[in-house]
Amino acid sequence: MKKDKEQFKCLIYDLMMGSRNLEDYPVKESEVVTNEFEEGMYCDSAYNEVYDANRRVCERLDVEEDDDVECIISNLLGIAKHISMKMYDYGEYYANKTGDSNIDEIISFYEGLSDGRKVKFMKLIYSIQNLIDSVDVN
Repeated sequence: MKKDKEQFKCLIYDLMMGSRNLEDYPVKESEVVTNEFEEGMYCDSAYNEVYDANRRVCERLDVEEDDDVECIISNLLGIAKHISMKMYDYGEYYANKTGDSNIDEIISFYEGLSDGRKVKFMKLIYSIQNLIDSVDVN
C-alpha cells in the first residue's frame, strides 16, 4: 500500500509521540519506530518535569490552569513537530543526494557483467523496486 509522504511523516511522528492506539489499530512501522514517551525514556522524564512545573506555577497563581503557560507548552510542542517534519525532509534529501552519487559506479559495475549476470542483476533491481514501491512515501 502506497502512502502519501505527509501522511507517512505524520505516522512516524505520532508513533514517536505515543499518540497512536496500536492495540486497536496496529501498524507495521511500530515494529521499528519507538514511542519516545514510554516510561523511562527521555521525553517521558522531560514531559513529567514540564507537567510538574506547570502545576507549581498554577498553585502559585491559585488557578487550575494558566492560559499563558498552556500557550507556551502548546507552541513549543508545535515548534517541535515542525522541526521534526523538516528534519525528516532534510534526512530524505541528503539520503537521496548521497545515493545518486554512486550511480556511475553501479552503471560501470553492470556494464562489466556477463549477459547471464546482467539478467540476475536486473531481477534483483526489479525485486528491490517492487519492495520500494510497496512502501513508497511520495
